[in-house]
Amino acid sequence: MCSGNGRFIYCSTLAIYVYRLCDYSLERILIGHEKAISCICKCSFRPNVVATCSHDKTIRLWDIESGRCVKKIELTGEFMPFCVDWNPNNELEIACCGKSGIYGTIRFFNYNDPTNFKTLNTKEESEVIHMKYNPKQPDK
Repeated sequence: MCSGNGRFIYCSTLAIYVYRLCDYSLERILIGHEKAISCICKCSFRPNVVATCSHDKTIRLWDIESGRCVKKIELTGEFMPFCVDWNPNNELEIACCGKSGIYGTIRFFNYNDPTNFKTLNTKEESEVIHMKYNPKQPDK
């Protein structure tokens, strides 16, 4: 779940629920993922945009004002996403962690060119289930 810009947003298995904080009323329901949503994160640069990742192997960027999916990033190979985060110092960079084969993996995507991504693999045979950018140290 996440909040900001007068909203509280959370995910169920296949839907994203957007509530207004002023009166706790449901503003809209966003749907599009075909398998379980594993994470949601709001964009600090654009308060009406959130990112989700799902076991359907996609990252989706949503405009919560219009209720539309504005970008769909198809994840390639064996990579299974668990968590997504916006880079607080670069509005075009999104990181997604998960598992690729037997190793934990973090992929760094550019919003405008998601096919050109950087990969960081762990040496352990397990998934990376959570990560966050450090807001005080750029690119960490």
